[in-house]
Amino acid sequence: MLLALGFTIQELILLVNESSPIEKKALVTGKIEYIQKLEAKLEASKIFLRDVLEGKANFQTRCRSKH
Repeated sequence: MLLALGFTIQELILLVNESSPIEKKALVTGKIEYIQKLEAKLEASKIFLRDVLEGKANFQTRCRSKH
């Protein structure tokens, strides 16, 4: 499960074996913050894609064909 959450092998070693409780807390807190940021990006992506489906998307750049 921890690998699926984005922990590296090195982080897992620190989490399980070698780090102090303060270091473990910092590591886990950092991963929670990373996941929260990822969730926000994914939510924004879902909203944008729903807008695309509904024809309400506001594209900031235009695609140009190379001719």
